[in-house]
Order: sequence, then structure tokens, then C-alpha cells
Amino acid sequence: MNRKGVSRVLFVAMVVVVVAAAVGGFIFLTGSSTGTLTVLAQDPGTVRGVVYVYVEALQIQAHNVNGSWVTVMGSPKWVRLNYILNTSAPFISSRIPAGTYDELRLVLPAGGALVTVNTSEFPVAGRTADTLANISASVPSGAETGIKIYAQFTLGKGASETVTLHFHLVQTGAGSLVLTPQTSAQVNTSELGSVFLVGALQALAPSVYAPQKLPSRSVDRSS
Repeated sequence: MNRKGVSRVLFVAMVVVVVAAAVGGFIFLTGSSTGTLTVLAQDPGTVRGVVYVYVEALQIQAHNVNGSWVTVMGSPKWVRLNYILNTSAPFISSRIPAGTYDELRLVLPAGGALVTVNTSEFPVAGRTADTLANISASVPSGAETGIKIYAQFTLGKGASETVTLHFHLVQTGAGSLVLTPQTSAQVNTSELGSVFLVGALQALAPSVYAPQKLPSRSVDRSS
């Protein structure tokens, strides 16, 4: 067989392998008893002087209507919400049993969220103006029982669903900050592409930070 013939055979063999892999992946995703749930965090609205809000979730669970709680994220993870760009950041994309769910539970640390402020607009005792300072924002029930968030969705076999958690930051009359989440659910029924969705989210959202990349946990007391 000449060189051109060998090249054609190799090319055909490569095409067969690629097609077989694609078909196999399709069968795996659609034939599986699981689907992909993606949980995003978003920060609507602004508070004067706030630059970033760092939210750490210790655990995220989804409540199946059959009464069971399913772990979506079992280990801690940080996301950084940018109050200037108002963007979304992914907490997790995880495969869980297909079914109908009606609630999410978000467990946050006892220390609440970490907020970076510009002291020119958000004065902090002991800090000069026009510097960045870290202060804490309390999260009601975040550490005790977890925050339960209504999110009704049906996750089909091999399909995917996205739930976006909208975090609202409020400044009290005493100057302290309180962070509370609301939620809106968006259905994504894509049979394929859940794996590609994860990669796309990670590529488009540099706001996802590992704990060692965050600023110091030291907190300045606001005035």
C-alpha cells in the first residue's frame, strides 16, 4: 500500500474513533439516571463603597420531592462577586439523580461573608481614606441550619439545569452589612454539552477563587 493509501486508512480510523466516542458519550449522558445541576452566584444591585463580596459555601444540597436531601457540593468553595461588573460566578456543576426538586440548602460559615470596601466611600475605623479594607457581613441562619432557598425544577436523565442564587447586600442603619440570597431557576434541557458547559463557565468566570487566593480573613471593624 502506498503512502497515500496508508494516510486514508489512518484518517478513516480516526474518524471512526471520534464518532464512536461521541455516540458513546451521548448514550452515557442520555441513558444515565443522573442529570447535571449547575449552581451560580450573582450579585444584583450595589452598596456604596463595596468593591467585592467573597462568599464561601461549606455545602450545597438539593431537596428531592420524595423527601431526601441530595449533596450537590460537599466541600467548601469560595466565589468572588464583583459589585462593579455585576457578573455571575459558578459554585459547582455536579451530576445528581434525575428527579423533581423544590428547594436548595446553602450552608455558610459562622463568620459570614467577607466584604472588601473602599474606605473613601465606606469609612472604616483606623483606616485612612482611599484604601481597601475587609469587613464582615452577617448571613442570617447561614451557619446554624443553612439557608433554604425555594427552587422548583425537574432534572431529566442526561439533561442539565442551572439555578442562580442572587445575593443581596444591605447596609443597616448602624453601618453593618447583612447578606441574604434570593433565587431564580433557569432550565437548561441540553442532552449533550453539560461537560462543555462546565469548561465554558470556568473559562468565562475568573471570579472563582480557591481559599488560598483570597485576601486575608482579618477583618477591620467599621465605624
